[in-house]
Amino acid sequence: MIEPQVDEVEAITGIDIQVVTADAGYAYAKVYGALERRGIDALIPAKAEPINSRVPLRRFRTMPRATS
Repeated sequence: MIEPQVDEVEAITGIDIQVVTADAGYAYAKVYGALERRGIDALIPAKAEPINSRVPLRRFRTMPRATS
């Protein structure tokens, strides 16, 4: 969660946080929800689409069939 970091920054600086920026590692609904409940805007990029194949299919080429 990102809330402990937000609390720490607020405690150290004495400033109410209005906007949080974070990397895609924080792109979870629970993070967005927690920040929204506190009235904080979240600037967090969406996670990249997972790759389902261990080797990308673009690395393969089709070869003509050998005819006998």
